[in-house]
Amino acid sequence: EARREVRARAGDAGIAIACIATSLQYANPEVTEQAVAETRERIDLAADVGAPTVRVFGGMFPDSQSREEAGARAQRATRVTSW
Repeated sequence: EARREVRARAGDAGIAIACIATSLQYANPEVTEQAVAETRERIDLAADVGAPTVRVFGGMFPDSQSREEAGARAQRATRVTSW
């Protein structure tokens, strides 16, 4: 109900909702799985309010992981393979 209202009010005001930002961390292996699950919720939110994009960030990663490893983990985590 609230999501429909947001979408309608934005539309009535001539405002396009550009994206939903996840504010989740994908590069940290300790939280990647939870972040992916929450991302699915953000995708549903974006669809409900009419946002065409979900914005993601890699996030902080542990010192034990290289930047390349962290980037690869974030890339795999945010790849949509099925819905």
